[in-house]
Amino acid sequence: MKRLPCVLLAMILFVAFFTGCDNAKVNKMCVHNWTQTATSEYVVMDRCSICSATRTYLDPHRIPTYSGDEAGFIMFRHNWQGEGITNKEISACDLSAAVMDCLSKLQETGEVIPEISVNEEDIINSAYTLPVQRGTVWLDCGNVGLFRLNPEMTEICKVQTYLGAGKVLKMTDTMAQLLQQAWYYHPYDYWSGTYENGTVSLTQVYKSDSAVEWVEIENIHIEDTASQNNNLKLRIRANESKRVKISLGSNQSDDNRGSYDKKEIELIQGGEATVEFTFFGFNNCAYLVDIHVDNTHIRLIINAYDAVTP
Repeated sequence: MKRLPCVLLAMILFVAFFTGCDNAKVNKMCVHNWTQTATSEYVVMDRCSICSATRTYLDPHRIPTYSGDEAGFIMFRHNWQGEGITNKEISACDLSAAVMDCLSKLQETGEVIPEISVNEEDIINSAYTLPVQRGTVWLDCGNVGLFRLNPEMTEICKVQTYLGAGKVLKMTDTMAQLLQQAWYYHPYDYWSGTYENGTVSLTQVYKSDSAVEWVEIENIHIEDTASQNNNLKLRIRANESKRVKISLGSNQSDDNRGSYDKKEIELIQGGEATVEFTFFGFNNCAYLVDIHVDNTHIRLIINAYDAVTP
């Protein structure tokens, strides 16, 4: 993968915001008191009655069971730069089952989209420009069918071939929400945030089973040099008693990596633990810090344009 421009990297990543801490400011993480505030056919939203933070997750009790060819699906997207295809496979899980079920319930509008091209050869392996809008998405859902969507994933049609004619289906709010979750899906208890203008923002964007109840970046120090002098202190509250490995890696892109470190910590159910990492940063750009502990994944975008000079 080619190195991404720093501003582009920050723009294309999926990020949500929740006030945290930085070099000068340390705001303690709220001990959340979650209350269910909204539901859709498959998805539940909780809101904290103390700090108003929100989290969304799939309720497995609302989702039918799928098996065999219908257990998972593949998403393909014609890359935004106009060449090639990116794919994402969603294996059998609550999310894939919800997507399958919702797709099977979409109603036809009566409108038909004409054929784009008869040339289907190697389309999904294409490294070249395709005769569709940049960002066009396909869903290959086995026995449920093949679907083509506009780049914003707000319009959908069912097709027999990737570039063939299609029957337009009525997009629902639930379907649109599930497709966005699918494109950004990770099988983790997923937290996302940024370090920018001296402040850390961090939120739990996808809830899943983990030995970790919540995480807080208690302190962070970013220097204006590409050195090992950047450090981060993480606080963890445990759901269960367990000895776990925790890792931190930094990178500016797939082919421009910083540092990687792994430690072990002891989690005690209901208790808190802290761990500190020192890591390699990058000069005057945005880069990623990824932290894994048990089934919890934290992705932090560091905007080093405003980093402090020691």
